[in-house]
Amino acid sequence: MPYRPGPQYPIYWNKLRWKLFKKYGYRCQVCGKYSKGNLHLHHKIPVGMGGGHNEENLLVVCSSCHYDIHTKRIKI
Repeated sequence: MPYRPGPQYPIYWNKLRWKLFKKYGYRCQVCGKYSKGNLHLHHKIPVGMGGGHNEENLLVVCSSCHYDIHTKRIKI
């Protein structure tokens, strides 16, 4: 099943995701792990706190690092 973001995401979200995954060589920007099927985009400044969906506010991360960021095990 394809990835379907929530209504707070722009219609170009999937295109942006793949653009950034490719830009960073399908590697997590935190741990460096390579993955084509287990990458996420993390908002450095959450959308609810005024952060945007622009490249400068997004970080390509693997699911493990994404979890660790949200549980405060990793600070960015």
